[in-house]
Amino acid sequence: MKKQTALILFLIVACSFIIYGLISLKKNPHVYKLAVINYSPAADSALEGLLQELTKYGYDKDKNLEVIYRGYIRDKAKLLEEAKRLVALKPDIFYAMSTPAVIAAKAATKDTNIPIVFGPVSTPVKAGIVDSMKFPGGNITGVTFGPQEPRRLELLKKLTPDIKTIAIPYNPNDTSPRIGVDELKQIAIGLDLNLHMFEITSEQELEEQVLSIPDEIEAIFVPTDSMMVALNKKIADFAIENKIPYTCPQQEGVYEGALFSYGFSIRDLGAQAARIVHMVLGGTKPSEIPVEISDFKITINMSTAEKIGIEIPDYLLSNSLIIRQ
Repeated sequence: MKKQTALILFLIVACSFIIYGLISLKKNPHVYKLAVINYSPAADSALEGLLQELTKYGYDKDKNLEVIYRGYIRDKAKLLEEAKRLVALKPDIFYAMSTPAVIAAKAATKDTNIPIVFGPVSTPVKAGIVDSMKFPGGNITGVTFGPQEPRRLELLKKLTPDIKTIAIPYNPNDTSPRIGVDELKQIAIGLDLNLHMFEITSEQELEEQVLSIPDEIEAIFVPTDSMMVALNKKIADFAIENKIPYTCPQQEGVYEGALFSYGFSIRDLGAQAARIVHMVLGGTKPSEIPVEISDFKITINMSTAEKIGIEIPDYLLSNSLIIRQ
């Protein structure tokens, strides 16, 4: 009888501790530190998409998620300094936006176990960010938008079959557009196009080299370049004023006036990365999570098409996202 009483008392005490622990856990949940590093202002919408989607997995900035982000940094040396500063804060995970930011985060976390999830980034294998798409290796994985320049150049040629000369402004200090430019040179030969490459490292250079010589330009093609994406509105306004077709890599750029894009939505790409962040915070190693590719779609701005006198074929209209803005 005494043994039974003692057992009952033990079970009551044990259950009390468990219940108390669960209540305490609910009152004081673990707060995850999400360190964010970014090279381009245009990528901020990816962070918005990520944070919104993370709420579906139970993460709340007011309860269990601390977001450490001081805004985009255009200087690569300062970008690495920021990555090292973030490492010192011992975050649970890095979210890196754009290729230069990922490279900085990877260098700063080299001797740590801090995982990195990236997005947007293009050609992560060629850029040396991951070993392969299926087996990224190390402490890093994420979402890429994959190659889209060849298909987009072909679409531009179909929409404007008479053009011969295309301006391609890009930042030579960014790995992503350099790789894309090499691919474009090969595709242009088969399309009988003359590509004028403009190496741009600042907004001033863009105005001096590209936006000031409309007579020499028949179309503008921006590769996957975080700096050019940030200057998208300026390029789009110039193109409309001079009735020049302009294509950009991201859907958001079409809302700002570009004629069309064949590619991704930056915000949607960030939302796609949320599931990967959740998996990593849950204990899955980044090296075990294949790099994902964002959804691609053609987005056409019909208002821009009308302003510059471009007629969109029916087959494209029926298979594209059409906007008027």
